[in-house]
Amino acid sequence: MVKFNMNHIFTSIQKIKTSLLFVSFIFSYSPLNGQWVHDWANITIDDLTAFQLNDSTEVRAKIIDGGYEIQKRVLVEKNSISGNKLIGGSILRNLQGEKIGKTHMDLTFKDQSAPPVRRLSKKYSAIIIHGNVTSSGFVRDSWPEKALVKLLNKKRVGAFWVVFKKYLKKFQFQKIDKNKLPEEIINSSLDVYVLAFKNYLNQNKQGFRMIIFTRGNSFIQCVLLSDNNLIQNSLEFPKIKLFEREPFGDLYHFSKPNRYQSEGFELVAYDLLPFEE
Repeated sequence: MVKFNMNHIFTSIQKIKTSLLFVSFIFSYSPLNGQWVHDWANITIDDLTAFQLNDSTEVRAKIIDGGYEIQKRVLVEKNSISGNKLIGGSILRNLQGEKIGKTHMDLTFKDQSAPPVRRLSKKYSAIIIHGNVTSSGFVRDSWPEKALVKLLNKKRVGAFWVVFKKYLKKFQFQKIDKNKLPEEIINSSLDVYVLAFKNYLNQNKQGFRMIIFTRGNSFIQCVLLSDNNLIQNSLEFPKIKLFEREPFGDLYHFSKPNRYQSEGFELVAYDLLPFEE
């Protein structure tokens, strides 16, 4: 098991600083995933229907008592804002300006800013809204962790990589270039795919949600989750050789790692964590 020590953290912070443009590209510009909600999902605040979103709209979800709290960064017309309130009946749009829902009551919002698309800045503001929803409001298999467990437990006909590639595309994982990886991973002939969070309050410091290490196109070596509390039930991956819980996340090993691989997993994790300056 990899021992947690400050030397690894200091080394990783230096690596983050030298690869800042690369990390910024992954976290700021990639279309990164959360969960998807149904259009009929009852999104509430204090048990009152707060707003509605189009079918399969992506949101950020967090477990709370009795369900989930979701949040979404949206565009709204500036004249629909009064102080820190968004008036009921307002149209909600995604960051490209497309209609994705509407409000049913006045909402208190967070983090007002200019839209990322400059041409929309004159008319719209970007804000973050939130509400509560039950698990039934989520589209089935929109949890990437649970979908991966289901994929690996399912009997397949044909090559594994064909279905796994579809999974990576569906959830929009980003493959890290070889020359951006630590030598421990390169020398182990491993590829790395990362899924970062979306719809955090600070878009520039989102961190990874899941990292998958594969040995070429043959099989998965390790799955690393940063926060296993996102899901209500434990993950039951098949044929796990070793499970480790470390300060940087939970590691599910499909093949027992050697010392260099373990160090590589830790370095990649810290490279993709959003350290404060």
